[in-house]
This record gives sequence, structure tokens and C-alpha cells, in this order.
Amino acid sequence: MRDISIVAIVFSCFVISLRNPYVGFMSWEWLSLMTPHMLAFGFSQTMPVAQIAIIGTLVGLLMDRNKGKLFQHGIVILQLLFLVWVTLTTVFAIYPDSSQTGLIKFSKIMLGMFLSYPLVNSRERLNWLVWLIYFSVGFYGVKGGLFTLRSGGGDKVWGPAGSFIGDNNTLACALLMIMPLGFYLMTATKHPKIKNGLIVSMALIGVSVLGSNSRGAFLGLLAVLLFWMKNVPGKQKIIALLVTAFIAAVALIFMPQSYWDRMNTVKTYDKDDSAMGRINAWWCTYNLAMDRFTGAGFDFASPYTFKMYAPNPLDIHTAHSIYFQVLGDHGFVGLGLFLLILFWTWILLGKTIRLTKANENFIWANNLARMTQLSFIAYCTAGAFLSLPYYDLYWQLVANSVILHTLVVKIKAEASFAADPLKDITKNTKIPASFVRPCK
Repeated sequence: MRDISIVAIVFSCFVISLRNPYVGFMSWEWLSLMTPHMLAFGFSQTMPVAQIAIIGTLVGLLMDRNKGKLFQHGIVILQLLFLVWVTLTTVFAIYPDSSQTGLIKFSKIMLGMFLSYPLVNSRERLNWLVWLIYFSVGFYGVKGGLFTLRSGGGDKVWGPAGSFIGDNNTLACALLMIMPLGFYLMTATKHPKIKNGLIVSMALIGVSVLGSNSRGAFLGLLAVLLFWMKNVPGKQKIIALLVTAFIAAVALIFMPQSYWDRMNTVKTYDKDDSAMGRINAWWCTYNLAMDRFTGAGFDFASPYTFKMYAPNPLDIHTAHSIYFQVLGDHGFVGLGLFLLILFWTWILLGKTIRLTKANENFIWANNLARMTQLSFIAYCTAGAFLSLPYYDLYWQLVANSVILHTLVVKIKAEASFAADPLKDITKNTKIPASFVRPCK
């Protein structure tokens, strides 16, 4: 029954997307982030459902007259440059075949993200996208939070198998990234029941992060709660305090001593095999990048690379860090582009916050920009200990930041023109302003 329902939804969206490609893009986003077909037990697991959604979206986009522009900001150019560079590193990869598999997967993610630029061209569409992102990932957070409360924190919370967030650590990072988006949605809705539901879901997502038993996510949770309290406006701090208090109470009351023993190993990392293994992998990526300009290609970790570049050649695993993973895969150029995209996006969100400050018409944009910054804090903190540089959610949040800034600038320009139509006329003409007179 699950298989039939999922396939019916996918093909329905495919048909609709031929006339409205935005629907096709949204179905692709849902399939990529939530991977609902992996929750089924039959034929839908092996069906190319994401490809079906993308094909319908592309065909519909070619016939859509209301689409926006792709190149709205320099960040888009940087994203294209990063894609070109990782393609080049795949050509010169140590193991081209395995690297090509990673490139194909990442290219599909980037294609879906690039489609959002021309299709998410209004405030309403952006809000619906944020709702979809929160629901798609938050589903596992609410489910995991209830599981943690029921089990008393004795078992780990895992994500959907076969996805980016199938591991307990990666799921926790994704949940931390969407928690701030839940707060934005709470401020954007006027329905009390929906507001209360979002508050409960955020609290359960925080509990699910605890239940993941991830040390990196625990540090990320502390960072998110700290900056959340700092960035929330006056009256809304009460909600932030309540959610934080609930998560803290669960941590103190429900989580067993074994959980705290694991968290305390952060202080004694030099005696922890897992932590030392990560440091060994980090040295491997650094030495590799120093020796190979283009890095090793996607999925650098192999017996050969560790034998050649790691202090301990027998301890082989991924970098467990978004930064060192990119360094090992694509060298210093790849890491530089990756960090530049991240830094520029942060600056762009700051500009959006300043543009919308103390303006009642743009409270929604100001809140979304602040909460998206908080999502990046979660990603940069927890991601320092996780191999998630190619995760769909991160790249879509970058695109959302560009779209949000573009919308704010566009709306402000339209409002300015409506208030003074002659302002733009005199700006874009060589005729002196004194010669321009309104028509009678």
C-alpha cells in the first residue's frame, strides 16, 4: 500500500509539473530530503522516482513563461565553479570509477538546486519550500524524539536507510539545521494550533538530537540553543526558553549515565579511538592535498590513500568533517570554493537582515534570514565532525538565501517605484530630472 501511494503521488506530480514545474520541483525536494520511498517495502524502493520528478520539472520549465532568472547572484556562479572543479577532480581522481559515482550523485543534487532559482520566485513559493523542508526532515525528528522518550534514551535514533541521513550522526546534524526553520514557520503562521504543533515538534526534534548519541551533534545543539536565545526577538524568547528547558529536562532526567559518559569523552579525545581515528583521517586529507593539487576525487578514503598519506595507514575511514572531506576529495581549491560559498552566503543573509530591519512589511524576511543563519551555525558546528559536504539540505539553504535576498530587493524596488514612478525614469535616462513632468 505504501508503494502504491508513493508512486501515485510521484506520477500525479509529474503530470501536474508539465504545466506547473514548481510542483515537480517540490516533489523532487520531498523525495530527496525525506526519501519516502525508502519507508516502503516493495518496488518503489528501486524506482527512479527522483529522476521522474526532475524530468517532469525540466519539461515544464521549458514551457513556463513565468519562471525567474537563474543567475541572480555571484553565489550561483561560485556554485557552478565548484561543480566544474569537482568534475575536473573526478577526471584526475585516484579511482575515477568510484569518484564518477559520487560526481553523478552530486550533479543531480546541484541540478535540483539550480531549478529552484527560476521556480521559487515569490514569497509564497519560498514559504511553501521552507514548510516542505521542515516537514521532510522534521518527520524523523518527531519520530525519533518520541522513540527517545519511550526508550528512556537507551537506544540510538537512526535516519532512513540508504539516504544522506541514514546514520545517527548525520540525522542529528540535519535535525539541528531545520530546528530554526521551525521557529520561523511558527512566527509566520497565525493559526494557534499550528503554532503549538510547531513548538512541540521543535522540542521533540531537540530530544531526537540527544537520542542520536552524537557528540558532534551535542556540541551543535548547544551552539544552536545559545545563538537562538540571542537572535530571537523579545516576546518570542519565552518560547525559546520553554523549548530549551524541555530539552534540558529530558537530557537530565531521561538520558542514562552511558550517554553522559560518551559526551564527556569530548574532553579526553586523545584517549578515544573514534576521535583519534578522525584526527588520523584529517592528517591524511591534509597530506594528500599537499601532494595532489586536485585531491583524490570523491570518496578519498581507500587503503591506498591511507597507506600513502595517513599517520596510521590501518585506520581507514571517511574524514568525518565537511571541511576535511572536501579537502581530501578536491584539494585546497575545492575547499576554498566550498568555504567561499559558505562565507558569502552568511554575508548575504546579514545584508538581508539589515535591509529588512525595523520594517514591519519585512518581518517575515528578517526572521527567515536570522533563522537560516542559525541553520548554518548548526551545519558548521556539527558538520565539523561529520562527512556531509554534499548534503541536499545545505545546498538548498544556500539557494534559499540567494532567493530570499533577491525577493527582498525586488519587493523594495517595486514599492519604491509605486511611491515615486519618476524616480526610476530619471535614473535610467540622460534627460535631466527637471525636464520630466507627469502627464496630465
